[in-house]
Amino acid sequence: MEYMAPEVLVKNADHDTLSDVWSLGCVMVEILTGKPPFAVAVKDEDDEAKQLFKIFDVLGVPCKRAWQALKPQVHDDKVQVWRARQLRDRHGSSRNRLRELVSEEILSGDGFDVLKGLLTCDPEKRLTAAAALQCPWFTDNVDDAVASERTTAVTMIAAVASKPWSLATSFVRRALGLLQ
Repeated sequence: MEYMAPEVLVKNADHDTLSDVWSLGCVMVEILTGKPPFAVAVKDEDDEAKQLFKIFDVLGVPCKRAWQALKPQVHDDKVQVWRARQLRDRHGSSRNRLRELVSEEILSGDGFDVLKGLLTCDPEKRLTAAAALQCPWFTDNVDDAVASERTTAVTMIAAVASKPWSLATSFVRRALGLLQ
């Protein structure tokens, strides 16, 4: 559950591959720090709501528009009460604390820009996999031979990412020689 995107936690039926991009951001933080970014200690019947609270505690309390953009099917009342309490306790401010988890010594500014893009609560504003690969963190300091190979790889990834998941996995299996 620690890697679930907010739109998945609120049972938004419209979620797509961008929820996988969110999970990639969570894995990236864990690889860099050795800890999952949104770990919840106590597990009980309110796990999903607690997971949302932890996400918002790290990334900032979403404004009403951002919360409604998630199209919540569950936890709306709990989040509204929690949101109001957090904004009151923080005197109306809600800041993103992600940089506190992943310091500049661990991840450069360009890398952090990618991470912030992957861990954006609003899926409509979240980086796609193809867009992330076009960020300076991936494109700077690459020689021409590698750049040519990377362009081909990015084109292939973008093509696969635009297809339904079953087609994408089928493509990967074929590419790896796992299917006859």
